[in-house]
Amino acid sequence: MKSKRIFSLLLFVGLLLSIVACAGTGNDPMTTTASSSTEQTTIAVTTPEPTYETPVVPDPEDLPYAEVPQSIRVNRESHDPLYLWSDTEHVPYWDSSLPETDIPCIRPYLIEGDGLPCVIVCPGGGYKYRSEEAEGSIIASYANTEWGMQAFVLTYRVAPADYRSTLSDVLRAVRYVRFYAKDLGVDPNRIAVMGFSAGGHLACMSAQHFDSGKEGDAIDHVSSRPDAAILCYPVITLSGSWKHEGSATRFLGEAASDEALAKFFSGEEEVRPDMPPVFLFHSKADKTVPYRNSEELAKAMEAAGLSCTFQLYQTGGHGCSLALTSSYEVKNWTTDCKSWLLEIGFIQS
Repeated sequence: MKSKRIFSLLLFVGLLLSIVACAGTGNDPMTTTASSSTEQTTIAVTTPEPTYETPVVPDPEDLPYAEVPQSIRVNRESHDPLYLWSDTEHVPYWDSSLPETDIPCIRPYLIEGDGLPCVIVCPGGGYKYRSEEAEGSIIASYANTEWGMQAFVLTYRVAPADYRSTLSDVLRAVRYVRFYAKDLGVDPNRIAVMGFSAGGHLACMSAQHFDSGKEGDAIDHVSSRPDAAILCYPVITLSGSWKHEGSATRFLGEAASDEALAKFFSGEEEVRPDMPPVFLFHSKADKTVPYRNSEELAKAMEAAGLSCTFQLYQTGGHGCSLALTSSYEVKNWTTDCKSWLLEIGFIQS
């Protein structure tokens, strides 16, 4: 009997200690303790609000943001414009005095297929106008048939609009295509930007001044980094002695005398380690935009250990477009560019 009383006493003490231990940890005695093999603990996970980079050109503080559709329907048989913003009220730095033909948009040139690489074409024109046929629609159609790429011709704002508007347009175009990649038959990880002359400068700027997402609407939250850049007899510098004066003046607008800003928007000055691969070509005989523009960018990228292929042709002029029927050496650029696209795995043979 004595042993039974001792056993009961020990059992009571053990139970009492267990209750005290649970109370000390704030647990209900009836709840499975942390040492139990059958414990099921619910941990509250707080998802932080996304943070976005400050873009090179921030939106005006009073710019409203609109809801954007999650998908779009595109007629692959037409080249009807796809407007980059829902209306001009939402376009950053929109000037109501500009004609409707300057409303930022892309014109699609689409072929059958899904998940294809694509190119956004920036026509040249010295930031005064856009050569939308010779350096736009003709190039897009060629990319369709010869490179098997989806293509878009960008309508970007030119003077009197300045760099704030122009950069907003090209970066938005990359975001727009990436956001609607599935609807456009595009691989969101194979978006190239191609530009000619001043459009080459704009394409270069997109390869250097992109961000991974910014505040704004849903499209703005997407990265504006192109996956490749093709620069055709491009304006590169806005500062050096070999700059194209007209392009520099019109791109910078009222800030044309700001030498620090001119250097900031000079491609050879702003090479960054996460730039995409670049193909560029120029002719030594170019009397409009000196070939040193391309040469200095190629040197800067090479010094930084970045992927850059520079083709310098001995003969050929400025504004040659595809140059398919040219008798000059520059006629080889489309073949050389295709070889480069294959080399970097952007297109398939």
